[in-house]
Amino acid sequence: MQPQIADGTKKKFDITGILDYAIYFVCIAFIVVVAFGNRNFLTIGNFLLILQQTSPYFIAASGMAFVLMSGGVDISVGQNMLLSAAVGGWVAQFLMDAGILRADTASLLIISIIASLATGAVVGFINGVCIAKFNILPFIATLAMTNMARGVGLVIIGGESRNLEGITRTLNINIGGFFPLILIPAIVVLVVFNFIARSLPFGRKVKAIGRSAENANKVGIQVVKTKIIVHTMCGALAGVCGLLSAAQMRYLYSSHGTGSEFIIISGCILGGVSLFGGKGSVIPGAIIGVMMVQMIVNGLTMINANPYVYIIVRGVVIFMAVMIESVKHKGTLK
Repeated sequence: MQPQIADGTKKKFDITGILDYAIYFVCIAFIVVVAFGNRNFLTIGNFLLILQQTSPYFIAASGMAFVLMSGGVDISVGQNMLLSAAVGGWVAQFLMDAGILRADTASLLIISIIASLATGAVVGFINGVCIAKFNILPFIATLAMTNMARGVGLVIIGGESRNLEGITRTLNINIGGFFPLILIPAIVVLVVFNFIARSLPFGRKVKAIGRSAENANKVGIQVVKTKIIVHTMCGALAGVCGLLSAAQMRYLYSSHGTGSEFIIISGCILGGVSLFGGKGSVIPGAIIGVMMVQMIVNGLTMINANPYVYIIVRGVVIFMAVMIESVKHKGTLK
C-alpha cells in the first residue's frame, strides 16, 4: 500500500535512487558467481586482458556519450567500424605493396588510424547533416547509414576477411611486458572528451540541447552546427575503434562491428548517460558501463558458457539499460 500525504493523495514511490546502484549490485553478483566458477577471472592478468579488449570501445563510447547527451542516438557505429577498418586496412596494404612503408612500423599504424578516423568522420558528418539540417529522425537516418556503410565496407574487402598483420604487431605491444600500448590512445581520448564534457562551454551546450533544443536555440546556441559536430566526432571515434578492434584480432571479417553499436550504447546508458539527453559523463560513466558489459562477456567465456548465451545476455543487458533509464527518466513508479 502506498503512503498518503496530508491532502489524502497517494505519494508515488521514487525508485530512481535505487536504480542508480541496482545494476552495479547485479554485476557484482555476476562477478562473484564467475569467480567461483573460474579462479583466474579475478587475476591482474585477466583484468589487463579485459582492459586491452575494451580499449577501442572506450574510444567509441566517448563519442557516443556526446550524441546521447545531445538527445540523439547513432546506431550506425557498428557498420561504421567495418567500413572505417576496411579503408584503414586497404590504405595499409597499399602502402606496403607500393614499398612506401614497411609492415610493423609506427608510421604505418598512424596513417591507417588517420584513414579510419577520416572515414568515420565522413559517415558521422553525413548523419549529422541528415539529422540536424533535414530533421530526419536519428534512428531512421543512422539506420539507413548502417546499410550503406556495411555495403561499401563489404565491397572494399570483397566480402572476405582481410589480413591486418602489418599493423597488428605494433598495436599489440605491451609496455614493460604487461601494460597494453592500446590503452594509451584510449586514456588520452577519455581524458580529453571528459574535459570537454565537464569543463568547456561546448559540453554545456550539448547537454542544453539534450534537455531542450528549442530552449537552447532561444539562448543563442547553434543547435544545427553543434549536432553536426557531435555526430562527426562520434563517427570519427567509431572509425578509430573499428580499426583498432579489428587489428587486435589480426583479421578484418565481414561480420566485424555487427552488434557493437548496442554494446557501446548500452554501456553508456549503464554508466549513467541519459538515453533521453541532457546528462551524463565520459569518466566514470561511459568507462564503467562499457567495462561492465565486457566483463560479462569475458566471464561467460571463462566459464565456457554456450556461445549462443552471449546473444541472450547481450539482449538482457540492453533491455535492462533501456528499462532502467526509462524508469529513471519518469522518476517514479505508479
